Amino acid sequence: MKRIILILLISHTALISNAQDRVFARVYQSNVLGKNNKDLEVWNTYSFGRDYFYTKLHQRFEFEIGLSSKLQTSIYLNREQVTQGNSVRETSGSNSVSSEWKYKLSDPVANGIGFALYGEFTASTDELELEGKLIFDKKIRRSLLAFNVVYENEMEFEYEKEEGKTELESEEVKLEFDLGYMYDLKKGFRLGVEIKNDNIFEKGKWMNSPLFAGPTLSYGAERWWIIFNVLPQVINLKKEDGVIDNLELHDHEMYDLRLLFAYNF
Repeated sequence: MKRIILILLISHTALISNAQDRVFARVYQSNVLGKNNKDLEVWNTYSFGRDYFYTKLHQRFEFEIGLSSKLQTSIYLNREQVTQGNSVRETSGSNSVSSEWKYKLSDPVANGIGFALYGEFTASTDELELEGKLIFDKKIRRSLLAFNVVYENEMEFEYEKEEGKTELESEEVKLEFDLGYMYDLKKGFRLGVEIKNDNIFEKGKWMNSPLFAGPTLSYGAERWWIIFNVLPQVINLKKEDGVIDNLELHDHEMYDLRLLFAYNF
């Protein structure tokens, strides 16, 4: 009897993963799209609230495909627009392209704890970005827990006039910890919370460590899904000497909203 129940659970998880590889807006899960399944995803992230006027709209258009029962890949087209300043405000924009790969090593139902490796490479005209993730998740009846360890290295092209050549220099390194909890409300609706701790290092120096936490609402149908998350900054865990402000509003925003929509075909 236990074997039959386990088979049904695995089959149910497989059917879900064929059409939807995520239920969180930020935290990643170990499951991948089924072989030859394809997704078109549209991301919209709106951030605002620094110690000066600042708004940012980050948009991503993604094509994702399952290559096997354990491997999926995707390509992103990215667009970012920022308006900042106080008395004088300037608007700037940038475009980039990303390649993502995710490989599942264990399943959150069949193996107890799901585990996957994730890598992403982003290129634009003035910088390169490398990102790696360790993805863990656990399915407990109608609840899902997920945890990510994220490493990100942003490198800018710098021209050395004396040597007459262009070199890549590491501009910023990020170490991020993401935690998510999601509860299945049935009829396709899920409600949960996501927590993010973002740590920035510049030339080896630990600069800040803001903590974000907020609710996520997810809905998944047979061929499409939509996710909305609000992520306000709660506290800065690493403060500079003499700084008493509880929030880090120089490199990070006070509020971050994200809306994702996807269609599976």
